[in-house]
Amino acid sequence: MSLADFLKRSGHYLIGTAATVLSGLISYPLFTRVLEKSDYGAMGLIMVILLGGVAASKLGLQQSVVRMWSLHESEAASLVRTIAATMLVVGVAAAIIIGAAGLLGRGFLPDKLALPLAIAGMLVPIRAMYSLCQNLLRSRDKSMAYAAVAVINQFGGLAGAITAVTVLKLGLPGFYGAFVITEGLTVLAAMALVTRGLPGSPGKFNSKMLREGLHFGVPLIVFEFGVVLLATSDRFVLEAYWDLETVGLYTVAFNLAWQLQSLLVLPIELAALPMVSRLYDKEGRQAAEEFLAKAIRFFWMIAAPVVAGMWAVRKDLVVLLASDRYVEAATVAPVLLAGFLVFGARAFLAAGLFVTKKTLRMGTVAAIGAILNLGLNILLVPRYGGEGSATATLIAQALIIVTLTVMARKELAFPIGFFALGRAAVGATGMALAVMAIPMRHGASSAKEAALHLLIRVGAGALVYAAWVLATDGEVRGLIGRRLLRRA
Repeated sequence: MSLADFLKRSGHYLIGTAATVLSGLISYPLFTRVLEKSDYGAMGLIMVILLGGVAASKLGLQQSVVRMWSLHESEAASLVRTIAATMLVVGVAAAIIIGAAGLLGRGFLPDKLALPLAIAGMLVPIRAMYSLCQNLLRSRDKSMAYAAVAVINQFGGLAGAITAVTVLKLGLPGFYGAFVITEGLTVLAAMALVTRGLPGSPGKFNSKMLREGLHFGVPLIVFEFGVVLLATSDRFVLEAYWDLETVGLYTVAFNLAWQLQSLLVLPIELAALPMVSRLYDKEGRQAAEEFLAKAIRFFWMIAAPVVAGMWAVRKDLVVLLASDRYVEAATVAPVLLAGFLVFGARAFLAAGLFVTKKTLRMGTVAAIGAILNLGLNILLVPRYGGEGSATATLIAQALIIVTLTVMARKELAFPIGFFALGRAAVGATGMALAVMAIPMRHGASSAKEAALHLLIRVGAGALVYAAWVLATDGEVRGLIGRRLLRRA
């Protein structure tokens, strides 16, 4: 498998990720104007409950199927049936518990929380099965189908929720009911697409496959909860030592950095892990190492200018998206983004642990890193506020990656690309200086004018960095040259 194949699939996954980001940008200003603050408080609590319920229902099996696919491809129907049946049973049980808590807890739950919680509970098995479907599409190299399902799921749910809340005036119960209907239909269609033409059909439940999947996947639950704690514990520390205004500024910076890293890291990770697994199982260790060496160079090439670019336009971007009330968040956002992108390199640097099924080590390291992050926050936040919290996150994520890399290199050893990273950093620094040399226009007469000015600065930076890459990277020149020849 070539780097070009990897980039093509990453592009498909980018479409699905962009749909998630875009739907959020559309829904946020709409629902904040239609729903009351108390509704948003209820939604916040329900979101936390759903995240926990879905994570528990998946049992890490959605990741297991990615690793197990190339090993059991001849018995794929049995693999799908075994994993799907297990996740569905656990998900339905979780939905019943959440629904009962909502319906029977009217005496002690807020009125606005009880019924919406009971309805939202039905999303647990649906979202667990959606995750399985998407990972099965990844495993089958159907990256375009993955993107199509993601777009339909995001915008179908958004359209249903808007109709229920703004047209039918059904409030939060209608909001969650719309997602139950639209996401349920999407999952049914996606499962039909995934299971079409599977080898070994009709599949039978295979307890041996289930044990193998649980052995691989359950430690990843620890990893997933560790990542959640890594990303959320700082908010509580900030609130304890400072105030809600400081938390608000930090949250604006965090959300902005998180959306940017999602657009970069998630598509690459979605494409990389199935390819590495297949190469390792079908062509051997050396083929997997050669692919990872190329992929990590590409990752550094993209990550460095994203961080530098964020630093160069940080104030413009924050003011445009969140208004000048949150301009102080501009200091924190680049630090958070750097930490997120360092952590995002785990798809490559920790791949050796993934393909050799040593996920317990991954979960343990993530849990220890989350505890370390909490300790660093307690140490730094009282004096430095949001900047201290962002620094703590960066340090913790960097130490996690270093630890995972040392462990993983015992399984897959490949050049980490420090020279490529240094070259990208030099080009990114030059790009940032060029962008910052373009005069900023303060007090733009409209949001459209401000957006145009930001676009000009970003476009200029992209041209400077692209010229640097073409001048210094022969592999990129060769890749572009081959593509131009094929189109000629």
